[in-house]
Amino acid sequence: MLFKNFNELTSEDFNNQVVTTWFVFGCNCNCEYCFNKDRVVNTESQTLTEKDLISYLTRNGRFLQGLVISGGEPTIFPDLPDVLRTIKESFPNLKLKLFTNGLNPDLLSQCLNYLDSVSMDVKGATPEDYDRVLGLESLPNSRKGLAMLNVVKSIRLLINNNAIEPVFRCVYLPEIHTNDSLKMIKDLIYPYPLDVASLIG
Repeated sequence: MLFKNFNELTSEDFNNQVVTTWFVFGCNCNCEYCFNKDRVVNTESQTLTEKDLISYLTRNGRFLQGLVISGGEPTIFPDLPDVLRTIKESFPNLKLKLFTNGLNPDLLSQCLNYLDSVSMDVKGATPEDYDRVLGLESLPNSRKGLAMLNVVKSIRLLINNNAIEPVFRCVYLPEIHTNDSLKMIKDLIYPYPLDVASLIG
C-alpha cells in the first residue's frame, strides 16, 4: 500500500477516540468536491508504505486507541486485507476503521474480519446520479450503472455484519440531490442513519 500523508493524533475520525489517520495515495473516483484531493494525488510529496505505518504504530501505539485508514480510496490496493490483518495481529488493542466509497465490495468483504468500523460515502440514490457524480456519463451503456450496483453490494455487506459499526454519509450536492433522493438513500441504508454533509460550512 502507498500512503501520502497522515494525521499523527486526532479525535475527530472515530467516535472521539484518540487515533492516527493515514491517507492512501490514489482513488478510483474523481469527485469534484473531494476534501482530500490535494493530499492524496500530489505526486511531488513523499510516499509512505505499510512498513512506515507499522513502524509508526510500534513507536506510538501505546498513545493510541485506534487507527483510521482513509484516502483516496483504500480498496484500490489488493494487499489491504493483508495489511489490516497484520495490524490487528500486531496491535490487538487498536480499533480499526476504514473509509471507503464502496466501489469494491469483493475486497471490502475480505477486510471486514479485521475492522471495527467502516465509514462509507454514498454519493447518490440512482445509477444515473452515481455516474454524474463520478463523471462516468460518457461510458458505454454496457458499463453504466455498475458503480451503483457495487455500492449496493457494499451497503448490504455492512448492514448484515453485526460485528461492524457502519457509518453512512453523503455530501449534499444541490445539482444532484433532492429531498426525495436523500430519502431513497436513507431507505437503502435502513436502519442506520445518514450523515449529510454540506460543501458550505
